[in-house]
Amino acid sequence: LSVRFGCNEYVGIAIGGFAAMVSAYGFYSHIEQASLVYVLVCCTLFMIPGVPLINAVIDTINNHILSGITRAIRTILIVGSMTLGMAMALYFSPMPAFSFVDIKPHVLSVEQIIGSFMAAASFAVLFNAPVRLLLSIGIGGVLCVFIRNLLAVEFGFSIPGATFVGAAVMSVIYVKVSTWLRTSSTIIIVPSAIALMPGILY
Repeated sequence: LSVRFGCNEYVGIAIGGFAAMVSAYGFYSHIEQASLVYVLVCCTLFMIPGVPLINAVIDTINNHILSGITRAIRTILIVGSMTLGMAMALYFSPMPAFSFVDIKPHVLSVEQIIGSFMAAASFAVLFNAPVRLLLSIGIGGVLCVFIRNLLAVEFGFSIPGATFVGAAVMSVIYVKVSTWLRTSSTIIIVPSAIALMPGILY
């Protein structure tokens, strides 16, 4: 909508969130109600502004305060637009309202590995990363998600603590890997870490 018809970017995001959740209702009769909540929420996660959020933090840490604040405000506007579209869809929802979605892993499974690989590699495509790097980025997503889930399930870490360790370990490793791949570390680290973004919490 924004590119083809010149629609306001934030209005387009709101409409996209609404359309995605309405489409997810097509599975209403095929999925149990407890699982449908995850379908409804996760279908809009591809619009989570992970890159503007990360850039806002990086700019602020590097003392580019004005740039960091500008990107942070843009992140808030995007999240607000998504929330509006999702709230409109939920208003017409035939299922009861919900206020909590459990995102803490309770078991380690192959599905988590596959999902994290697909999440990181898919975001890399949206991030316009070179095709030759998609495999490495997917593996990076698997690495940080596996470390987070392992710490949370086996060692009782909190989600924030486990997420920090997972992202830190992956980032340190991929700073070195980026020299082997002859590319910027940002290109492979940011999409890999996106698999850790707590989109449901937005």
